[in-house]
Amino acid sequence: MNREIRELLEGATELQLRYVMARVEHRRHRDAFKALGMDKSTPAHWDNRAALDRAVRLILLGRLEALAADFSTMDVPNRPISATFD
Repeated sequence: MNREIRELLEGATELQLRYVMARVEHRRHRDAFKALGMDKSTPAHWDNRAALDRAVRLILLGRLEALAADFSTMDVPNRPISATFD
């Protein structure tokens, strides 16, 4: 985990850390709340909500960068992809 993410999550409660991980795993806030059994208004009361949301964005960006790096090292033929549908 990079230093900025660690700093953003420093002092977060267990529930807040679980929220961050649920947001990473679920596309929509609503789905993350449901997975945690959390009321959707709960994070609105957190003073560190902006830091938690930034941590989510950085984690997702890191995953995207890792995927891009993996893709760039794949041995993929350099030809157009074509498909035939019957």
